[in-house]
Amino acid sequence: MTPNDIAKRIIFFLLLLIAFNITWNRLAPHYVLPNNSYSRIPKDSIMKAEESGRLLSYIAGKVSASVVSITAKGSGEMGTFFGETVEVMKESKGTGIIIDDEGLIATNAHIIAGCVEIRIKTADGREFDAVSSVIDTIYDVAIIKIQGESLTVCSIGKSDKLQQGEWILAIGNPMGLDHSVTFGIVSGIGRTDTLANGKTIDYIQTDAAINQGNSGGPLVNLDGEVVGMTTFIMSPTGGNSGVGFAIPIKRVMERIAKLSAALKDLPEDQLQ
Repeated sequence: MTPNDIAKRIIFFLLLLIAFNITWNRLAPHYVLPNNSYSRIPKDSIMKAEESGRLLSYIAGKVSASVVSITAKGSGEMGTFFGETVEVMKESKGTGIIIDDEGLIATNAHIIAGCVEIRIKTADGREFDAVSSVIDTIYDVAIIKIQGESLTVCSIGKSDKLQQGEWILAIGNPMGLDHSVTFGIVSGIGRTDTLANGKTIDYIQTDAAINQGNSGGPLVNLDGEVVGMTTFIMSPTGGNSGVGFAIPIKRVMERIAKLSAALKDLPEDQLQ
């Protein structure tokens, strides 16, 4: 190859490089994202999203003050420990809702059924022993009485006004994580189940994450009102699968009215 041929090839590659550079500069603006990806999102949309986040945070803070964690202990099965037969205490954890300023707490009956020791912890860290309680195992509703002052009471909403697709929050103590908040929608209403007494109950279905320990906690609308009591989930694994159910608060309050009458007849130191 002569020096003349080498020079021609060098010139050819230089021209090719210049042509590529010109073409890239013309096409690049159509493919290169801006340095700040948020610049492609309208500012008013960002502001609306921030406002929605602040609203949810406000609701969670408002309602969480009336939510308590429950630890209940009772006699369980007999077991062997170092060759000795002993009674193993069972322990269950759940959530409750303060429904009046005299220390009345609503929760699920399956949390405290058969337990002889019930401990309540409020959002501000105070702890109380239950002085009395009454359960309704058929409707899975219970009330617990504590002696406390300056208790924050929840606001009760109208569960019969709920519509499918409404946004809601679930607040509870899953896996012992106090006052956890999850967000979702009302997936369905009127999910009917037949109870042991032959009567039916219509549950609220939600996709807000619900796990073990959430039972007895509030389902809350965007007005900061309790519209349901989370009760159980449908899951092949026992963990959240996006199919949770809550008792409508209207039905809960109906049962509580009857349980409250029974509670007044109990001695202060008698549980259940």
